[in-house]
Amino acid sequence: MSIAELESRRPPPSHPAYRMPLTAAALTAAAFFVLCLVVLHPGYETDDDISMISLASGYVGGTRLPFLIYSNVLWGLLLDTLYGLPGRTNWGVVALLVTNFVATTGLLYLIFSRPLRASATLFGVLVVLLVDAHFILNITFTTSAAYACIAGFCLQLQGAHGRTGGNLGLVCVGVLLVLLGGLIRFESMLLSLALLLPPLILCARTFQPKRLFVLLAVTTGLVACAALADRMYVRASPEWSAFYRYDQARSLLHDTPRLANSRALAKQVGWTKNDLENFRYWFFPDAQVYSLAHLETLDALVSDKRRGQQGSELIFLRSLRSPNAAPYLVLLAAIGLCAWLRARRKRNYLPFAALPFSFVALALFLAWSMKLPDRVMLSFLAALALYSLAVFDWLSLLEPALGDAPVVKRFSRAVRASAVALVAVALVLVAVQSSRANATFSAKRAAYAGILADLDKLQADGTLPKDALIVSAGHGIPLEWSDPLVLDLPRVHYLPMGWLTFSPAYESVLKEFGVAALPDSLVRSKHLYLLTQASLMRGVQEFIRQHDATIATTHTIYKMPPLPGDMVYRQMVLYSVD
Repeated sequence: MSIAELESRRPPPSHPAYRMPLTAAALTAAAFFVLCLVVLHPGYETDDDISMISLASGYVGGTRLPFLIYSNVLWGLLLDTLYGLPGRTNWGVVALLVTNFVATTGLLYLIFSRPLRASATLFGVLVVLLVDAHFILNITFTTSAAYACIAGFCLQLQGAHGRTGGNLGLVCVGVLLVLLGGLIRFESMLLSLALLLPPLILCARTFQPKRLFVLLAVTTGLVACAALADRMYVRASPEWSAFYRYDQARSLLHDTPRLANSRALAKQVGWTKNDLENFRYWFFPDAQVYSLAHLETLDALVSDKRRGQQGSELIFLRSLRSPNAAPYLVLLAAIGLCAWLRARRKRNYLPFAALPFSFVALALFLAWSMKLPDRVMLSFLAALALYSLAVFDWLSLLEPALGDAPVVKRFSRAVRASAVALVAVALVLVAVQSSRANATFSAKRAAYAGILADLDKLQADGTLPKDALIVSAGHGIPLEWSDPLVLDLPRVHYLPMGWLTFSPAYESVLKEFGVAALPDSLVRSKHLYLLTQASLMRGVQEFIRQHDATIATTHTIYKMPPLPGDMVYRQMVLYSVD
């Protein structure tokens, strides 16, 4: 009996989702989001997002701004419009969640629309939802952009596939998701594409070349136009253009091994050991010491590569051993078993093998030349899982071969049972981690509310003047502990420095409060207060002594209560300096 005759005898899928794939996908995604946003509750993964939101909402500088530094100004203009609406909705996070919802619905649609057995459909649905669970609960624009791009590429390529393509709506949604991902974080789009290219090249024979070329051309054109619009808009503002250049020079030190390699060469720009340590911990407000010329000189002199490949491998392995990576690794093991079972031909193994090889190469390169934070590692692992599911469809491996011998069928059932067991393990891991994350975020929200109440009380009883401005060196008020769905920023005047230092918004706040420059104004201004860790305060005092020939004395105004288990905001103290 021929393969065609066997295929004709295959019974159609019996589950109703196949007949209404979009409805099934939207309802499944909606139920999943209700679980993550209502039953559980998300939180910020880093402080970068809330810093960008403080610009977009106008909290820093008093004017809503589209210049988000790490996102395209087109995305910033969208948020500018949304934050102009009445209410306390945190539109920056809502926009990320809406993008995530569209991406999840699109991926689920790809699964529900395929003629799969119910067990295979359930397997695919669980992979998508388990991959996305961490990204919804731990909000950051980096992973949101990566997830949108991964989903967008999968949807687009379905439209270029020789056997299943032709859904224009699907293609348009895919292009939109890639464009949005590129607006949110351009680098995330590039890494998602770099991981996709090897298996895509190996599966090229299964695509219609004309469709594929048109899709790539349209997507590339739209992303390029958006990037060009961003550059032109920034260049039209001299102050922000200058700051973008400064921030790029700064990030080449903070975000690469240059900072660790610069100890011997810091003297070339007149930095003392204390100057370098203050810069390392995000206190660099002196415009002369930390000038653009000094930063660019260090960027040129200091090597941007980590010393020794072994260090890069250790960083890679340490990131891979992160507890958050465990569910992804278990899911990848389950997908690997299915690929081994269904590939059937040796050449079909190559696209699956290309994915982990390209992942390891990219991750090691980042560990060697930049950073490899958990959020980037998890984006890689999510791409591995979702692209692997796409490869099954590209190679027509969604169903096992018909007409196998009984012994082969028994072996297949054993492998499938192992894959199901691994997915169950991943489900348990995600449930445990989600529950712990929810408890942690709840504790942080309560602690944040207590800190804001304490600061309000200090102003009410006169300990802190009404016109007081609190600035933070390194870390200060933990804004990322706030509820991400609600815009709940401090009611006291607060200027978080960090990478906002020297931005036009930063300068606007200093001008509003009559502060000429930092850090010398800490001593001269009576309404300026510094919130920082006790250990860093000693470095600030030493900096003032070395560069201003002034002995700065401090008075403790408030000690931030510690959160059990938190290491970032330990020993935070609000000081007055004279």
